[in-house]
Amino acid sequence: MKPRTRILVVEDESVVALDIQSQLEKLEYHVIGTAASGEEAICRASEGRPDLVLMDIRLKGALDGIAAASEIRTRLNIPVIYLTAYSDEETLDRARVTEPFGYLLKPFDQRELQVVIEMALYRHRIERALTESERRLDAILSSIGDAVIAYDEERRVTFLNPAAEALLGCRSANVVGRDVDTIVMVTRAEAGCAYLQDLRGRTVPVEETVAPISGARGMGGGVIALRNISERQRAQQEHEKLVREQAARAGVEKAHAQMQFVSRASESLMASLDGRQTTDAAVELVVPYLADWCVVHLREDDRICPVAARHISGKEALVREVDAGFDPGGSAPLGCHEVVRTGRSRLIEEVSGEDLERSARDATHLARLRELAIRSSMCVPLVVRGETIGAITFGASQTRRRYTVEDLALAEELTRRTAIAIENARLYRDVREANRRSETLLRIGTSLNAELDLQKLLQVLIDQGTALCRAQFGAFFYNVTDENGDRYMLYTLAGAARDAFGHMPMPRNTAIFGPTFNGEGAVRLADVTRDPRFGHNPPYHGMPPGHLPVRSYLALPVVARDGEVIGGLFFGHADVDVFEERDEQLLVAVTTQAATALENARLYEDERRARALAERTQQRTAKLHTITAALSRALDAEEAARLVIHETLPAVAATAGFVLVLDAAGKAIERLVDEDGRSTAELGPLTLASEVPACEAARTGKIVWLSTREEIARRDPRLVEVSDRLGIKTWGAIPLVFEGRTVGSLAFLHATEYHLSTDDQEFLLAVGQQCAQALERARLYEATLAARARAEAASNAKDEFLAMLGHELRNPLAPIVTALELMRLRGDVESTHEQRVIERQVQHLVRLVEDLLDVSRITRGKVRLEKRPLELGTIIARGVEMASPLLEQRRHRFRLDVAQQHMSVEADEARLSQVIANLLTNAAKYTEPGGNISLTAYRDGQELVIQVKDDGIGISPELLPRVFDPFVQGHRESDRGQGGLGIGLALVRNLVSMHSGSVVARSEGPYKGSEFVVRLPALDHGDAASAPATATASLDVTRTPRPQRVLIVDDNVDAAVLLAGVLRAAGHEVVVAHDAPHALAALEAFRPAIAILDIGLPVMDGYALAERIHEKLGAAMSPTLMALTGYGQDADRRRATQVGFARHFVKPVNAQELLAVIDATEAVDGVA
Repeated sequence: MKPRTRILVVEDESVVALDIQSQLEKLEYHVIGTAASGEEAICRASEGRPDLVLMDIRLKGALDGIAAASEIRTRLNIPVIYLTAYSDEETLDRARVTEPFGYLLKPFDQRELQVVIEMALYRHRIERALTESERRLDAILSSIGDAVIAYDEERRVTFLNPAAEALLGCRSANVVGRDVDTIVMVTRAEAGCAYLQDLRGRTVPVEETVAPISGARGMGGGVIALRNISERQRAQQEHEKLVREQAARAGVEKAHAQMQFVSRASESLMASLDGRQTTDAAVELVVPYLADWCVVHLREDDRICPVAARHISGKEALVREVDAGFDPGGSAPLGCHEVVRTGRSRLIEEVSGEDLERSARDATHLARLRELAIRSSMCVPLVVRGETIGAITFGASQTRRRYTVEDLALAEELTRRTAIAIENARLYRDVREANRRSETLLRIGTSLNAELDLQKLLQVLIDQGTALCRAQFGAFFYNVTDENGDRYMLYTLAGAARDAFGHMPMPRNTAIFGPTFNGEGAVRLADVTRDPRFGHNPPYHGMPPGHLPVRSYLALPVVARDGEVIGGLFFGHADVDVFEERDEQLLVAVTTQAATALENARLYEDERRARALAERTQQRTAKLHTITAALSRALDAEEAARLVIHETLPAVAATAGFVLVLDAAGKAIERLVDEDGRSTAELGPLTLASEVPACEAARTGKIVWLSTREEIARRDPRLVEVSDRLGIKTWGAIPLVFEGRTVGSLAFLHATEYHLSTDDQEFLLAVGQQCAQALERARLYEATLAARARAEAASNAKDEFLAMLGHELRNPLAPIVTALELMRLRGDVESTHEQRVIERQVQHLVRLVEDLLDVSRITRGKVRLEKRPLELGTIIARGVEMASPLLEQRRHRFRLDVAQQHMSVEADEARLSQVIANLLTNAAKYTEPGGNISLTAYRDGQELVIQVKDDGIGISPELLPRVFDPFVQGHRESDRGQGGLGIGLALVRNLVSMHSGSVVARSEGPYKGSEFVVRLPALDHGDAASAPATATASLDVTRTPRPQRVLIVDDNVDAAVLLAGVLRAAGHEVVVAHDAPHALAALEAFRPAIAILDIGLPVMDGYALAERIHEKLGAAMSPTLMALTGYGQDADRRRATQVGFARHFVKPVNAQELLAVIDATEAVDGVA
């Protein structure tokens, strides 16, 4: 009698342990005991030495199940199967390290328990058999006289037998892992002899054999056999002895090769747990190593079926045809049926013609047998646990080999290992199926708990349930019945389109469906059509025509915690007896989870509806805010009414609407505002007494809503006809009330029956209040417009007065212009240049007076321009000249940087100069004395850019958007030190715009300076008109006997040119510069004796320039410095003296005085 398997159960829950022990004993296993902790498990296993340990992963105490299992495997080599209710990846990763022999996921049934245990025991026996095989192989190799050295695929030594250790002169432990080529050093002589140099330095004649070993992925290493032939060379008499040893060795090598084949076969067969792959691997191994063709047969129910075949020449079809011809019930010598029935191997060393004839079923079959040309045959049964599950047939044809008893033994060993592999694959398949069902159950629970959308939840439920029980289709029906209690509502389907049920009536309360919807439990039928309850209800007495074919039937109620039957799960299959008891048990668990999930989803749905209502309220509140904001911008009643209609109708799904506005007294209709006019046109003339809802709402101050045809007819039969023509089914109106007074009404027309909800009423009344306020504002606005018209009349009178004043102020300028003309007529050529300067300044003054006094023209942008091509530098020079007095007065440091090329612009010179002057004047006024002001001009593509920057008081963010508006000024002190009327920047914007340009103001805030950027269209190069040449000024002066070289530095171009003319007339050599950088450059080339410097220079003032000249040339070599400036205070004179000026002149300077000072000045050595 076969001894029972001894098992130790390790489980810290005593009830669970007793249940497992009971199941094991029912399966005829011997339980040697139970343990509740890891420490106790190790102690019991050491004492009792069980065949198998069932170990709970989560044990209480210092050692959990994984740690205890690792100790038992390491110390006792006992297989362990884990019991767990957890399947998280972290736990499984820890468990895999201990190489468990299986997992059982709680709860499990006896079948799962038995399958996992048997698979673990077989695996353990296989591992022990492999270990024993390796031990025997080591023993064989140790007994071989030749030196055998094995190496792996990386040519590292893995094994040396004792003969190899003696031949090489080393121990195995010292060379394992080293490169085989450094251990086995063999050289060959001319005669073909091989010589080995061992590790002791000796040379030994040897015979070398290298046998590569093929692994699963190609070459996997090899074996080197070395035979010491020293004795053969020394003594011929030993020849016969060596021949016998070689023969014996050949036998051993054959045995070794067979062992390698078996080992390789085991590795290949165990590489897969798929049954089909296992049988395919078996025939691949056999052909051509052991047979020319091979067939694997397996028992399936009452049949023996070929599942894999292989032929050395690819004639698998012929092999299958021959195999199919054997009589299943006969005893044909070449068939496998007798072997499967008896469980005994069959060997036919040489197949005779009589064997063929006895095996053939008919003449055709005999012809196929002869075509296969069987020479020798073996058939070995596949036996698992004493049961024959099939057979493997081996045949020799083309190679003419004859099978021997040794071949049969090898075939039986291969077949035995194949049977184990097939059984393992079957056990694995069963375990995988059990795991798949457990995972599906877990996945369904997770999916149901994660989903709160009812429709999606039910679809997940029915899809997963259909897959779990292998149904062709499934359905969920809500337990909703009609007044007769015999109909249910289809909600979702799986495995079929909803259209498949669309033309059929819903199920009724029949004897088949009743138990499910009554909550009586699961109903599982192998064939529903054979159930006595089926087919008794009219009109179909069964399934309706076109119904999906149902034979196997499984239905389960979904019951809530309070006992309510929510609905039913129904599964069907066209075949009979598809659903098993375990399917029913799993789905019962699923329905429990589903009931909880459905209750949660229904609660979520209720909450979602409440949230939707809140969101709708929020949206309407936002809409009300939008309407309020829009109405606040409406300026008249018409605009306000149309805006309310446009915004409100979509909010209440209205088709059309109109606003009725009452007069100021509220006694009559003032106007009707209708977007398309159609509805009011259909209604005809209306009075406040009309029965139309809009009139009644305006008359009574209450909501009027008619949502049915009957209500409309009762109110005003004429409205029914209008409704039919307009396609309207609902009429409604709300009053527009302002401060308790009704000012009108808002009417709605709906194409459907629209019932006004409470939140609709609240929303519309709020809209009505806003609309009423807007209508009142419109009346106020109209009154405001009338007041504004009166104000504009007064403004026009003011403009006329200013125009008259401007005329009177321009009169005194006329004689000046006339005097200039008279000077030209008299031919006064000596003062030509001066005349031009006076003329330009007078013209500029005339335009300034016009702009300052004619405010109406400025604000209306009616200033006329006289444009012509000009160089921007000339215009900027004029603007700088105009602003210079203020810049010098406030002692600002002014920097000027104007590009010299391609700076042409079409402009009115005076007006654009005025823009420059206004910007500089503005910067000077709003920058503290001694501040920094810069003007930069450059070309940017097709535009000329002028930037004026200062570090003054800046512009506040509130003022910045209005800085160019007339009469707008920045912060002023009480003494109005900045001066002005606040129209300078307004003029800048208007004049720049008239030049097709733009101007922007920038400032980072108060006391952070400001920047004004003007952009003007640039002319193409060469289009600017050349500035008229300036005539050299001359005075009636005596030429000096001591001419000097004089450098004049002044940013006022006219002033500098005029002064240069005076000095040249006196005989001096003069060079003019208009800023400090050009002055410093002129020092190198011109070497002046005298330098006359303006103090208020751009970039670098005159004081700084004087210091730079002294630094550059030294005090001895520097020219005599004279200051010419508008600054004439004592402090200004003292500072000029401190930085090295010899003289200080205040503008305007007397020419004769200046010439006298220059004549009295001694020339500096080397520079005169």
